[in-house]
Amino acid sequence: MNDREFTVDAARRQAARVSGHTRAAARWHGWVWLLLALATPPFVVTITSGTAALGLQIGIAAAFGAIGLTCALWETRRGVVGRETARIHLPMTSLYAATMVALAAAVVLFEVEDSPWFWACALAPSVPCLIAAWRVLRE
Repeated sequence: MNDREFTVDAARRQAARVSGHTRAAARWHGWVWLLLALATPPFVVTITSGTAALGLQIGIAAAFGAIGLTCALWETRRGVVGRETARIHLPMTSLYAATMVALAAAVVLFEVEDSPWFWACALAPSVPCLIAAWRVLRE
């Protein structure tokens, strides 16, 4: 397209197209938060369960770590961060990490693997992830 063919309407269409691609790329963070929310409870239950074989526990931990590392590397490669993601990333990541540490401390200190409330607490780290996913994907 040369300068003579670039009209105001064509510029608006091009700007709308670029804006749509950028918004779609920025929503990717929401999908990562959702994946993390879905992967965390099985990870927590399997790792803390005394009934799972050691090999299964190691495999689940390795898969969880590989998913996290892949998402983190892909996130840095993409380079597009939406406004809402920039606003909530650090607080939600900190809250997720804090709930995982609190859950690990409860398991180690109180040996609560088989108590009924533990199954509900295994879902606690997913809450910040679900909130972050909802806020990013609704943008």
